[in-house]
Amino acid sequence: MHADLNERVAVATQTAPWLATADGEGACKPLDSLEAGTTSLVQAPAGAVFAAPGGALGEEILVLDGTLTDARGVWGAGAYLRNPPGSEIPLHSETGCVLFIKRLAFDAEDTAAVRLDTASMRWLPGLVPGLTVMPLHNTHPGSGLSLSHS
Repeated sequence: MHADLNERVAVATQTAPWLATADGEGACKPLDSLEAGTTSLVQAPAGAVFAAPGGALGEEILVLDGTLTDARGVWGAGAYLRNPPGSEIPLHSETGCVLFIKRLAFDAEDTAAVRLDTASMRWLPGLVPGLTVMPLHNTHPGSGLSLSHS
């Protein structure tokens, strides 16, 4: 598993095999597993219900395909959801979905829940020519997240 943050790693997600999830209801492609959390692609069938990360972990989710539903709405491809530690926000998918999920330890004071539809957001110029960025979360000092492309 890719657990050394000092090592640059590229994962060929298109050819990596889908593995059965612990509950046998879906499939996943683990991307890293660190002491502070995990990152994976998750493929969930219609009717899937997702457990909260639990403990001191929060989660960041990017919906890649299908829809994901929580108490605040139905989120389609391109939606970014951020649930801080202790969130008991039930998540489910009536249609099935593919998600990028990063479960990690947040700073204890970083309690912002975020819901964004990236399809309606603007790309901004990055720090280097040819790079564009879309800020997703920067409400807490020392933690920020952006999508980028060149």
